[in-house]
Amino acid sequence: MSRLALITSYTSGDPRGTAIVDGLGQLRKRLSREEYSRIVFPWLYTAQEYQTPGFVEEALRRALDNPLHQEQKAYERQSRATTTFYSEDHLHQIGCPPLLVFGEGTS
Repeated sequence: MSRLALITSYTSGDPRGTAIVDGLGQLRKRLSREEYSRIVFPWLYTAQEYQTPGFVEEALRRALDNPLHQEQKAYERQSRATTTFYSEDHLHQIGCPPLLVFGEGTS
């Protein structure tokens, strides 16, 4: 491999991240899809998107109409995989210069 683009640099979970993911999972289990969506949307969309008339309502409509909504058990398995993932021991194996991509609002 001569090139590598790191789209995300997540190498491992931490206690704070695990608490956030677990808490969101508990909320997802207890709330309606609409209530949960309204709680997580501020984490997913920018302030500029929130200022766009109709944006949140359209995003909510798409979320509620999504025929591929992930079942709770699958969500919990994916969350557990995310919080227990650990790749730091393999970082030294990257043998080419990585391209790190940053955008507005990523820092």
